[in-house]
Amino acid sequence: MKRRLLTGLLSLALAGGMILAVPGSVQAASLKVTAASAEVPESVPLTAESAVLYDMNKKQVVAEKNLQAKVEPGDLARLCALLVACENIYSPADRVTITKDVQDAVRAQGGTNLFQPGETVSVQDLYYATVLTGADDAVLALGRKAAGSDAVFALLLNRKANQLGLHNTRFANATGIPGQGSYTSAEDAVILTKAILTNKTAYSVLLADSWTIGATAQHPDGIQIGTNYKMGMNLMPVPGMDTFGDSFEAGGSYGALSMFTSWMGRPYLCVTLGSKSYEESINDQANLFLSYIPGT
Repeated sequence: MKRRLLTGLLSLALAGGMILAVPGSVQAASLKVTAASAEVPESVPLTAESAVLYDMNKKQVVAEKNLQAKVEPGDLARLCALLVACENIYSPADRVTITKDVQDAVRAQGGTNLFQPGETVSVQDLYYATVLTGADDAVLALGRKAAGSDAVFALLLNRKANQLGLHNTRFANATGIPGQGSYTSAEDAVILTKAILTNKTAYSVLLADSWTIGATAQHPDGIQIGTNYKMGMNLMPVPGMDTFGDSFEAGGSYGALSMFTSWMGRPYLCVTLGSKSYEESINDQANLFLSYIPGT
């Protein structure tokens, strides 16, 4: 199954009369941009509409292009869904049944299903399926386990965005299916990723290259899932891509999110949004590394 981003958002109508307390507006978070931070010039080959390279040690932007521009979030919505689910589900060992109405909802949205109707898997399996595949039934099932309904889960995602100060982000739902007014920015993607890195469970899922979903009656040998993003990065002349990476499609454009460790051991986060193809999203990341990180 083709990897989506970590692949694109169809709005779920919010149920009438549903009330969820949302904290008041918080001070908008922003990444530190200094005089030394560079706006990416035209001489750096970059197809992305929006991009940022962030030094995690110095906690500041190294280079950026349209840092706060609003673009389709694609599977960045899934990363927020992962974080919110990890914060709201007590036990990853809990079992969840993929119901027919979940899969019918996915088909109505134009999404994809990984499981069979009635298949029962663990919450932990749903965590990995959410991040490592384009399976929308996994995301919806996880959201219903965490929040009770698709609508409430969408509200929880936006509450989390509000808490983190993501002032250029709105999630219509958790799946990443494009076209219904959801948006985020490269800056907000970095802030969200930094929050995920502080959650032990979410971080361990994000680090994974592959996962085997446990055996079920419908799949007695389990289901092997994984991503080929790192394989793509390993084709580039950039050492140190050894932590995590995701490439995704969002509304007909492509993006990538990665954590890069330089030869000096310094960690960087890089986000590119709005590239023209999967290959160009990888090339955009590599060109940022090569242009701004010493030793690459």
